[in-house]
Amino acid sequence: MREKYQFSIIWAMALVGLIWISHFMPSEWVDTPTKSKKETPKSSDKKKIPQAQRQPASKIGSKSIQDIYDCNSPSESCPFPSNDSRQFDWEKNNATAKLIIDTAHELNEAQADQIIGKFINHPSPYLQTAALATLKNQKPSTTYLPYLYELIQTTTSPMVAENALIEILRNQDLNGWDEEGIISIKKSIQYGPSKTSLRVAKVVGTLNNETLNSELQNWIKTLPPRSKKRWLLTRRQHSTSDSN
Repeated sequence: MREKYQFSIIWAMALVGLIWISHFMPSEWVDTPTKSKKETPKSSDKKKIPQAQRQPASKIGSKSIQDIYDCNSPSESCPFPSNDSRQFDWEKNNATAKLIIDTAHELNEAQADQIIGKFINHPSPYLQTAALATLKNQKPSTTYLPYLYELIQTTTSPMVAENALIEILRNQDLNGWDEEGIISIKKSIQYGPSKTSLRVAKVVGTLNNETLNSELQNWIKTLPPRSKKRWLLTRRQHSTSDSN
């Protein structure tokens, strides 16, 4: 009887001990499965941004732009991927283009000429667009018109074609239209790459430019009647007639 009583006491104490452990034992002592959490990348693991991009635009000059563009191997000042040469060039060109666009309004005429001359015929459409953004911040000049005429006829980038056309229009509105400018627009629409020719036609079709419209009026009639280019070029006329 006494042994049975002692056994009951021991069993009760063991049960109390188990209850205490389950309620008060620190969770890190208990080997229980937990839901996996997504690891947060360390700040050192995050993709670095070129130092020049983190500076205020006023502190970035053409020299910094040149430094970024000229870098050809990964370093602290050139943090672009090295395992793929095409990816390296793409990211470097985009970073250079961003710096140019951000500082275009701060460049003097000599700096702007250096940027435009270097990048207006560059294979990268981002750098070409950056060069055109720089040109936009300068006074209209006939110096770069031959490049612009060539650009709208040959570029495969609708973005570049539109920006080049805008610069042509800005210059011609101030200095007057010349025959070469009219011809370049016609050739761009008629013979240029599909997407760029449609973009040029779309922009021209929205213009209310009497000189240009007069020059193109008879030529437009030579385009196929049901062609998209012809419709884009004349849609402003259609919308005007519909409103009347």
